[in-house]
Amino acid sequence: ILANGKVIYRIAHFQNDNEWNFKIQETFTLHSVADDFEFVALTPDWKGNIWFASYDSQAGFLNPKTGKFTILSLSTRKDEFVANSISSSPEGIAIATTHTLYLLNLKNGQPKISWHANYDRGNRVKPGKLSWGTRSSPSFFGPKKGYQNLTNHDSGTEGTHLNINKTKNGKLIASVLAFDGDINQGSENSPIAFENSVIIASTYGFVYPASSLATEEVGTLKNGIQRFDVNKNGKGAKAVWFNKKVRTTSVPKMGKNSNRIHFINEDSEGKQAYAELDFETGNVTKKVVIELDSYSVLPNANQLTQEQKELMLNRIGNPFDALQMAGLFDGNGIFYQGTKLGIIKIFSSDNKNRKQ
Repeated sequence: ILANGKVIYRIAHFQNDNEWNFKIQETFTLHSVADDFEFVALTPDWKGNIWFASYDSQAGFLNPKTGKFTILSLSTRKDEFVANSISSSPEGIAIATTHTLYLLNLKNGQPKISWHANYDRGNRVKPGKLSWGTRSSPSFFGPKKGYQNLTNHDSGTEGTHLNINKTKNGKLIASVLAFDGDINQGSENSPIAFENSVIIASTYGFVYPASSLATEEVGTLKNGIQRFDVNKNGKGAKAVWFNKKVRTTSVPKMGKNSNRIHFINEDSEGKQAYAELDFETGNVTKKVVIELDSYSVLPNANQLTQEQKELMLNRIGNPFDALQMAGLFDGNGIFYQGTKLGIIKIFSSDNKNRKQ
């Protein structure tokens, strides 16, 4: 599912003569929305409807069987926007704006706000954040159904809090300071969340190509990945470990079977490496420096002189910077990670089946 302008596309893939192809299966146009309507995120729900959110805090759903859609305004605030992705579970659709966390559901065929919860949005756009206030894309998790709880982190004035709400009613069951309460820390990325655990990674100080509003404060990407567990009684949460040595330029992913956290690590010299952390201890179990030829991945590299390559690379920076994007496993242990100039394919060379 992709969106562009006022149009939502459902795209299928198929194989023909041993070649894979894409085909636009269906096209839906939101005819009645304003000319400045801007999609931020869209996701299917568990009944096949397509939900979406726009930058100006509108949310809606599209019934692909009928092509009909309905839009709901989340807020009347002029400074409330949607700047992150949205999440889906059988319990509803979670949307985090720059002020509030919302859970939406269908009622009599119409989108309705089931509950909303405000949070500490802080006093400014912090370095490494792309908007003021927005915590992150929300993550559903839970030990039984997998969506009893809903979590993301705020941009609080006194530090970043990991907040956990009950999905059913929005009740706040935990709000704990992350990163040891360091005010100069924070995160833009959606947490890893499953069973009773939540893992967050620092993005404070990260320099985006299209820089955030806090350009005068952007400096050096801070270290830190931390794990929290919800208490056994379901109230409150506590830190399990905090690895202060690693620095990630990607959104970490959890390998449920491998019991490892996979990400792209950046060292003090700016070199990028594929790395893994042990879920139980937070210790680094693997680190492989990305030693590909930086010049070879430049656009039209074979047509450039060495001087032109050096000038371009100096302007672009490290082409293997993961830009705080999420990697993807293919189901066979192969890991694909988007970077500034392309996609890196990573797999275990000592395993014939390429299982990591």
